This record gives sequence, C-alpha cells and structure tokens, in this order.
Amino acid sequence: MATELLRSVSERLSGCVRKGDTVARLGGDEFAIVQCGIESPEVASELADRILKAISVPFEIRGHVVRVAASIGIALAPDHAGDAEGILKAADVALYQAKSAGRDGYCFFDKEMSLSAKSRRELVGELRHAIQNEEFELHYQPIINAKTGRICAAEALLRWRHPSKGLIFPDQFIPLAEETGMITQIGEWVLRTACTDAAGWPVGVKVAVNLSARQFSSDNLADVAIYALAESGLSPEQLELEITESSLIESAAECLRTLRQLKNLGVTIALDDFGTGYSSFSQLTMFPFDKIKIDKYFTQNMTKRPDCAAIVQATLVLAQGLNMETTAEGVETSEQHQLLRLAGATSLQGYLFKRPCPLAQINFEEVYGSHRIEDAA
Repeated sequence: MATELLRSVSERLSGCVRKGDTVARLGGDEFAIVQCGIESPEVASELADRILKAISVPFEIRGHVVRVAASIGIALAPDHAGDAEGILKAADVALYQAKSAGRDGYCFFDKEMSLSAKSRRELVGELRHAIQNEEFELHYQPIINAKTGRICAAEALLRWRHPSKGLIFPDQFIPLAEETGMITQIGEWVLRTACTDAAGWPVGVKVAVNLSARQFSSDNLADVAIYALAESGLSPEQLELEITESSLIESAAECLRTLRQLKNLGVTIALDDFGTGYSSFSQLTMFPFDKIKIDKYFTQNMTKRPDCAAIVQATLVLAQGLNMETTAEGVETSEQHQLLRLAGATSLQGYLFKRPCPLAQINFEEVYGSHRIEDAA
C-alpha cells in the first residue's frame, strides 16, 4: 500500500509542475522539485499552493481512503546557494522550519534559519553527550494530601546539568529529544532513577513520573516499568505514571493495551493536564485511570474566572462519581488551597507548598498547615 501511495503522490506532484520542471523522489516520503527560469519568488509560492491543494485531496488506495499532509521547503538560486548541493541543504533547512510550524504549509529559506539549524545540530550533539555522560538529574515537587497536609507523593522533574550552560529546564530540550527519538532512552533513565530514589521514601508515599507520547507508544513500556520496579525494589503501588491526553489520540487501541498491562502491575495511572487539550469524558471510561490531574491554568484562574471555577468544580464532582482521585496543580495561594480542599480535591501541588528541588531538600515528615509561597531558589 505504501508503494502505491508514493506512486499516487508522485503523479499528483507531476501534475502540478510546468513542462520542463523536474520531479524526483529523494527517498522515503521526501520529494524534490526543480524549477528553472522562474521570474520571481511568487512563482515558487504558487507552485507550493498548488501542491498543498492537490495533496489535501484524499487518496483511494485498495479501497481505503488515505489522507496525507505535506510540508514544503523552498530555496532559490543564486540567492540562497550557488550549487546543487547548497540549494538542497537550504531547502532541507526550510523544510524543517515548515514542519516545525505545522503540517500543510511551506517556508522559504533565510540565513537566520541556517543559524538556527546549526544551533540545533549542536544541541543534538550535546544532548547525545549528556546521555552518555549522565548529565541529567531529577528534582522533585511534593504533592500534598488535601486533608492531612502531609506529603503523599512527589513528582519527578527532569533537569539537565550542562557542564558550561548550567541547569537547563526540560522545555528547552525535551521537544528536541522527542523529535530525535532520544526521549526513549532519557525516559527509561528517569523511570529507573525515580524508582530507585523512591525506594527509600516512607511507606505509602508515591513517586509520579511523566511519560512522553513516544514512550507511551513504544511496545516495551510495561517491560521497562517492570525492570525499574524489580531493580529498585519499589512496590508497584508506590509508582504513579502520568500520561497526557495527547498521548491517547493517535493509537487508542495500543494505548489501552499498554495501560491495562501497567494497571495489572498495580501501578497508579494518572491523566495529566486534564482539560487543556483533547479532553473527552469518554476517555475517563475507556481508559483505566486512577487519578485526574487538573491543569494549573484552571487552578490559578478559578478565583478570577467563573468558567474556570465551574470546570474545576465539575471535574472534582466527576472524579468523585467515578471513584478517582484528583490532584490540583499550580496551587499558589491560600485561597486556592482552601477552595480546592472544600470542593473535594484529593491532593494539591504547587509553589504554595514547595517548589521543585533536589530530593535532599524534601522533609517527608513536614506537615503543611500554614502556607506561603516560597521564595525562588
């Protein structure tokens, strides 16, 4: 089927170009088009628009309707390069930029892109070096039992201790790790390390670990979890795996199978960032979740916006009806804390109690009764 789809795509591309233009498949699902003697960049833009329109029409392959998306990078000679190799590299950089901006679009090359591509290549190399030299570390943010004020869990948060740039937060490197596939190896390290750390915690205190979409789609996630638990000696009941809604969208059947395997181990499954993306009540009945994590956007706006307060209240009532626990993220004020506690939130997490910090700075015996926002460390 893949071969037939590629053949159909090539036919449509050939139908978009002028007589004398060249259409070639570079490999995989990448094609190159060479136009000579164009009068202005607008001609290239018009071609890109024709291609996007043509590719947007569904393909019928062996009785199946197949929809594909296209991303296009455009480079001009001699403006962007003077030889074929340089033009191809420039077009490839522009293609990467187009993909980053979302599917079904095109982008012209510019020099800033070249600098950005160079920085990206350097970061990829540094990230590989970080994996090999164990430059990562975990910080933890306590999760507080809403009734007792005691720590009932702690979320593991990844940090990169770069030898020259210092501490790097995950939003600066996780997207690249996911794109390159390195997130799988990093994620396994996080899971093993978190389980090892938590094995020394008080009985009943869980460690919460985030799973990326790529990790979750892998075939051996349950095996990785089993190995991490066995190696550390941590009880499965003390491990909580957090999964975002977007991870469930692409392959629901495979996700359900993996979740059931993890659930059978005794691991707690939490739906993270509930309400921010593809939220659907059907997900709460389709997948075996034990907990809902309410996104900090709703928590921090619940005292300012009636709609956010209504969503928080409805989520808490729904969770109670489904016999699920809840964690409200992003708690920063005593007012938010009191409202969430009275509304029935199971647990709370946020700067009001403690910022993420190294494990050595957490006192598991502390009771959070009088609350303040901690100063930035």
